[in-house]
Amino acid sequence: MTAMAAAPMVPDPGITIARAGQAFVEQLEARGRAKSHVETVEAHLRVHLVPFFADK
Repeated sequence: MTAMAAAPMVPDPGITIARAGQAFVEQLEARGRAKSHVETVEAHLRVHLVPFFADK
């Protein structure tokens, strides 16, 4: 794993849990995670996280 330079986190008020979750899933796929792991993460996002945070 390569070290990354620490960059300040600047919150994006337009980001949603759905958008962040999709970016995370894409990152998992790019890193070659098992298909079953990626599917599990997608299911947790779709069933639990996105609906819970949809109006927050």
